[in-house]
Amino acid sequence: MEYTNINTGLSQSEADERAKNGLSNGGGEVRTKSVKRIFFDNIFTLFNLINVILAVALALVGSWKNMLFMGVVLCNTAIGIFQEIRSKRVLDRLSVLSAPKAYVIRDSKEKVIAVSEVVVGDIMKLSSGKQVCADGIVLSGECEADESLLTGESDPIPKKKDCELHSGSFITSGECLAQATRVGAESASGRITAGAKKHKKHNSVMMNSINKIIKTVSICIFPFGIILFCKTFFGAGNPLEESVTTTSAALIGMIPEGLMLLTSIALAVSSIKLAMKQTLCQDLYCAESLARADVLCLDKTGTITEGKMKVEEVVKLDDNFDAEQALRAFSSAFTDKNLTLSAVSESFSGNSGLTLKGTVAFSSARKWSAAEFENYGTLVFGAPSFVLGEKYGEVASLCEKFSDKGMRVLALAFSEKPCEGYNLPDDISAKALVVLSDKIRESAPAALKFFREQGVQLKVISGDDPKTVSGAAGRAGLEGAENYVDMSKISDEEIPEAALKYTVFGRVLPEQKLALVKALRAAGKT
Repeated sequence: MEYTNINTGLSQSEADERAKNGLSNGGGEVRTKSVKRIFFDNIFTLFNLINVILAVALALVGSWKNMLFMGVVLCNTAIGIFQEIRSKRVLDRLSVLSAPKAYVIRDSKEKVIAVSEVVVGDIMKLSSGKQVCADGIVLSGECEADESLLTGESDPIPKKKDCELHSGSFITSGECLAQATRVGAESASGRITAGAKKHKKHNSVMMNSINKIIKTVSICIFPFGIILFCKTFFGAGNPLEESVTTTSAALIGMIPEGLMLLTSIALAVSSIKLAMKQTLCQDLYCAESLARADVLCLDKTGTITEGKMKVEEVVKLDDNFDAEQALRAFSSAFTDKNLTLSAVSESFSGNSGLTLKGTVAFSSARKWSAAEFENYGTLVFGAPSFVLGEKYGEVASLCEKFSDKGMRVLALAFSEKPCEGYNLPDDISAKALVVLSDKIRESAPAALKFFREQGVQLKVISGDDPKTVSGAAGRAGLEGAENYVDMSKISDEEIPEAALKYTVFGRVLPEQKLALVKALRAAGKT
């Protein structure tokens, strides 16, 4: 790959040339089914053709009052068109990228441009709070990225030089310069958006059965109609208008118009109810596909859990140390709280009586944060093995006891000395272990029970530690939650077997999630 100079960036002429060659963020957008195609697909059907032929025959003999059956045809067509156009408008607005502007370096200057104007090779300047608008590689600096929009996992990912950044992720801390490598439909967010917008041919068992009936009827209806018309007009000598009306009435009775209309109404009502639950159907038949599902794949964060933590227990390691006061002081020291500190703040709020002197913010690379207080000392809070170092062995068995249950264990340590930069004091000692768990959604147990009673097999797929996922799923009432697997140890060849064998999947990569779903479908699961 050719690297762009991070000091000068691209020239404006180079950027314009690349944009002309389709290498900009605004190119390659996937469009949904057009309005013209929606009208065409809903109007030009075999069902409508048969009814229109009969309506034309009645119109030619002036029997207008007998054409009321066309109301059913129009209603059925209108319902399908309305639902698909409504879904199309929502899908057209769908985008993982929400940032209106991008910050790039061009002609040795920092410029603010529209996200759609970013081209391959642009040097993007990213800092805390900004969204990555194109896939890229970090050329200088360090940061942490929240990739939850892409992977569903909210833990920040550290990014150093030569690490890949994915469009759609947010920078949560630090700053860096990154070179855009993939833009538009080729980027991570572009591929996800395209997958959601792509119209897939529906496979409706109910509609296929109705169409089969209509095809069978259409084969028989016209020969039967000709025979009936000849018998009425030539055999009985009835007038032309009466013969056409009688024949049409007999043929209309053979067409399942009521069944078609009731099916459309039932599916439309189902789509409306799903929309009220913030679920979008691309077409009417999605509701039927959902009803026929026999396997449901769930994520942990935000589905089974609320995406929040709660303190389950505080294990004191020093009876002479006031752990509650320390936790109150520590939680109030930081205004920008992560999930862990938010949980501690909920359980330990109020005035600690200590005066804050300084803080060291949490980093996923260090796995700890610290706060120094006047006339008190320094409190350190984080992963036990990182905080305690060689002293971790003193509490290892206790930590593993809770970790095996899917709990998260953090150490609260104390030192009379301050931190030297990002280095911990040498006299640090553990004072307490804080045991946390994922907060289960209030509706999760009832929802899992409902699916189980409906015969739907549930599988939890998450990027988190498999023990943590298994523990959360078990507390939510998932049967077989103890049957888990670490997907980082599963090869691509073993995925089809694992998809059927296990209930909970941990440390799953984004591409493995898709592979698991494909494996289940290949095994005949819906």
